[in-house]
Amino acid sequence: MKNILALTAVIFMTACSGGVTRSVTSLPDISSTQAKTYVTRCGGCHAVPHPQRLSFQGWKNVLPVMEQRMRERSMTVLSHADKQAILAYLKTHSR
Repeated sequence: MKNILALTAVIFMTACSGGVTRSVTSLPDISSTQAKTYVTRCGGCHAVPHPQRLSFQGWKNVLPVMEQRMRERSMTVLSHADKQAILAYLKTHSR
């Protein structure tokens, strides 16, 4: 079930990246260090999804999938500090 949820979320985010997206300035607490990490690291590959798009558990399921995609594309994977900042941001602002 977790794999299906994660895969669904990935497909949803990928499909939405080419459509109507919120501007970065509409993200909550955009001036925080955590938000900047989220925008920089996640927005480097696709449109930045609003944190309320998923529950915190949903984001926790998506993050390992995104990290795997980064490895597959020979990209720099998330550092521990970046991962913690992103998770903290998503925990605060997810639905």
